[in-house]
Amino acid sequence: MPRYAVFGLSLASDIEFPELTPAAEYGAPAAFRLRAPACPSSRNRWVLEIPRENGAPWLSVGRAGDAMLLRFHGVADFHFAHGGLDVEARPAPGASIDDVRWHFLDHVLPRALAASGRTVLHASAVETDRGALVFVGESGSGKSTLAASFCAAGARLLSDDGVLIDTEMRVVPAYPVHRLWPAALPVLGSASVLDSKEKQRRAPSASAWRTSSVPLFRVFVLAPHIPGREWIERASGAEAMLALVRQAYRLDPTDRDRAGAEFRFLGQLSAAFPALILAHPRTLADLQSVQIKICEFSS
Repeated sequence: MPRYAVFGLSLASDIEFPELTPAAEYGAPAAFRLRAPACPSSRNRWVLEIPRENGAPWLSVGRAGDAMLLRFHGVADFHFAHGGLDVEARPAPGASIDDVRWHFLDHVLPRALAASGRTVLHASAVETDRGALVFVGESGSGKSTLAASFCAAGARLLSDDGVLIDTEMRVVPAYPVHRLWPAALPVLGSASVLDSKEKQRRAPSASAWRTSSVPLFRVFVLAPHIPGREWIERASGAEAMLALVRQAYRLDPTDRDRAGAEFRFLGQLSAAFPALILAHPRTLADLQSVQIKICEFSS
């Protein structure tokens, strides 16, 4: 099977991942296998349900025997051993292979990494001359657009939407893709896609992608802009810790041992790298000014 570099892993797969960089030997082993759809089982024990904004089911997390099960409704069931990185996907009827592949990269792998003892934040990250800048925030807070704007100005992408920070406080590259809403595509010099309501995927140039880990330098927590408020302020220890805990990927909320280890690591992270609150206007016209402000705090 071909192998690919992703999140510091050497991923063996029985399908192609055109987004990923081929790598025979890269890091710890992981695997992705596509299997035939299976009949639903009534023996699954569900531990978490996450709905869509309209209330429809999106993700169900459960246990199927000794394996963990992530069911992305309408896309696929993903099975893997708790703490393991060998994933089997069983597509839902009518699901496209592209959707299955993207859900694995964007949603399954970060959670599997978290269950294996690693820390992955819902964040984007770029490499600058001083080290890695990490932008932590909720979906829709502008993380991807901000990272893309830095890359357009000469920084290198580390991750668009899932930042793995290792025990040496280094940011490990995820995979080389920008995911932008159509209106934000001009940031990368691409034309807007007017008829699409989905995020568009764009690969950075080879020179704009980092393949090895980078020391962490600054953590920015994205917050809503309030007129009259400074765009960047130092976060209190409690604010920083709460933001990191909220934006950490996790698999099983009933796993107290993993939750304790994660809390201790995030405490070390927030103590070593005090976070900054970034509450800038979310318009493309302000991006250059935002970059200048960020660079002032990163000098």
